[in-house]
Amino acid sequence: SMSARPRWDRLYYNARFFDPATDHDGANALAVAGGRIGAIGQFEELAPSLRSGAEPLDLEGACIIPGPVDAHVHLVSHGFSHRRAADLRGCRSIEEIVGRLREHARSHLRPNDGAWLLGRGFDQEMLTDGRWPTRTDLEGASPERPCRISRVCGHALVANSLAEGAAAITAPAPEGLYTEERMGPFFAALPEPTLEEWLHIARWAVREAARVGYTGVHCLVAGAHELRALHQLHEAGELPIRVRLQIPFSLLSAARELGQRTGFGDQWLHLGSVKIFSDGSFGARTAALREPYHDAPGNSGELIRGADELTGMVREVAATGFQVCIHAIGDLALEAVLTAFERVAAERPLWRPRVEHASTTPPDLIRRMKAVGAVAVVQPQFVESDFWLDERLGPERIAWGYAFRSLLDGGVPVAGSSDCPVEELNALEAIGAAVARPGAAWAREHDQELTVAQAVEVFTHGSAYAGGWERELGRLRSGYLADFVALDGDPREVRPAAIRNLQVVGTVVGGELVYPN
Repeated sequence: SMSARPRWDRLYYNARFFDPATDHDGANALAVAGGRIGAIGQFEELAPSLRSGAEPLDLEGACIIPGPVDAHVHLVSHGFSHRRAADLRGCRSIEEIVGRLREHARSHLRPNDGAWLLGRGFDQEMLTDGRWPTRTDLEGASPERPCRISRVCGHALVANSLAEGAAAITAPAPEGLYTEERMGPFFAALPEPTLEEWLHIARWAVREAARVGYTGVHCLVAGAHELRALHQLHEAGELPIRVRLQIPFSLLSAARELGQRTGFGDQWLHLGSVKIFSDGSFGARTAALREPYHDAPGNSGELIRGADELTGMVREVAATGFQVCIHAIGDLALEAVLTAFERVAAERPLWRPRVEHASTTPPDLIRRMKAVGAVAVVQPQFVESDFWLDERLGPERIAWGYAFRSLLDGGVPVAGSSDCPVEELNALEAIGAAVARPGAAWAREHDQELTVAQAVEVFTHGSAYAGGWERELGRLRSGYLADFVALDGDPREVRPAAIRNLQVVGTVVGGELVYPN
């Protein structure tokens, strides 16, 4: 008999497979070689080629899908707010607030480090005490630290005396309650995180992404401190997921000086696109619409940049060798963005220009997106949050709101994201929202729900395509990078509304189990 030479570094077995583009019926094992998928097939056939000393890993019947990638997420910012402030949302008593603050100090702060103890999101209306928390309550949470907690609306805060001293408050407010302008000194006095603290923040954030089912992210970075922290994690071998960096337009000249461009880096950490804004949001009625808001007839929103200015910026981004991504929520903004793309594409090849959000897509603009090769980066979780969208857009235009099915039917490549911290970081919740479209009635009236296969495809192959990695990522196929997620159920076999309740039992990146680990 032929002796099988070891080929596999890892073997995952007792699993089932769901890849929208590849049929793996009957397969129950996946072998890894050199960080890539070596083979998918029967455990009995693959096991003899596992290198000696490597234990096969039993996935206990889990369903494996290609690794979801969040194509638009403020991941380090999310880590910043999570690490820096205790989450006080839902607290029912002052005792509970104090308890959560103490727990946060215990798990996130080091003794005598001089850091403030922060909390966010309390609502005094919900407290059984029938009153606001006070300066004295906060002394009970942390007598030795400056302490500041802010109300859920962000328009009021309560501070202790150490915080008042650090903020140089000369006339302290009764009970330590400050509102509106009087809050300013408390924000100004907060010390900037050190590089070491940024490192802790980024480390938590990338691990959190792996825990909630993302094997990669396209991360919008606010500045050099976030980049440094991610670089240090990568150098230390502590990046559990792949990170594509989206830099603001303000950093383009610095990147150009260094001769950097899209693709610089490696398969774990690399430069992606340059981000530009063209309009605002539906919530604030600043998304730019061709016709006025249905619920504000005099207002058509705010076009931050028109087609001419956008054309100049896109030309500059493309000439530097970067992919461009532009935030466009209203149809007037989308039209301006597409005009800019079309003008630049007439002069030079424009590689996969991205539209972040693409929230209002009438048929004429879908045709233009397809023609210019634009990629739509969408957020299914917005559908539920913007339950009032039909009031903004009115009965005709609501058919074009978050029209994911129309985009796919129109041949536009679509990638999925959460825009966390705007929405919760959770891959199954995001995929489920595209299938079930939870929330208001309008969300389901225009047949914009995706099939389970389409929704998984958008967050796997779709996000890979948006980053130019579709030959490496987003499929369960031999030769592809071994990035996948194991779930406690098959998304095809549960009710659409229950997809969001599926649990991640394992996240594997480059063939290694990164969660749990």
